[in-house]
Amino acid sequence: MRIYTSTNDALDFCKSCFPKDEDKAYDKYGTLGDGPDDRGNCFAYDEEHPEYEDSDNPYECECCGKTLTNEDD
Repeated sequence: MRIYTSTNDALDFCKSCFPKDEDKAYDKYGTLGDGPDDRGNCFAYDEEHPEYEDSDNPYECECCGKTLTNEDD
């Protein structure tokens, strides 16, 4: 599961660590400043992401460090 911060950084989470409340996620990740190229606030909640298991570089949960699988979608 993926969140983009207000500065357009992609953060991936396992199911158990993903913020369940979009408003609380915004408070933590949506107030970090504007995105690049004058895009404004780029915060996005529960966004599309690459297949976690089809990558040469495994994705890890932003919070706990668990290697993500497609089950974490």
